[in-house]
Amino acid sequence: MKPPVKTRACALNIVEGSYSCHLALWDAYDLHIFLSISAHEQMERILLRNGETQATVFSERWVPLEERYFSAYRIEGRCDLLIGAGEQ
Repeated sequence: MKPPVKTRACALNIVEGSYSCHLALWDAYDLHIFLSISAHEQMERILLRNGETQATVFSERWVPLEERYFSAYRIEGRCDLLIGAGEQ
């Protein structure tokens, strides 16, 4: 894992990642955008980025944890803008 990157606030800052809309960070943002992707496209991208062994780990561990997090905190429903990528 890489160390955190520190930057100063600018006119526009984009913070992205599965947990970037966590409730502890929620009030720091002016706009919340939820990007969705089909499960098939998600796994294709994970395979390309991480290889087959890690794709299995993502599929069995990280993706289900992400989905539970999205559901438990109702992230998609709380966002200001929803954008779908790939077939749903």
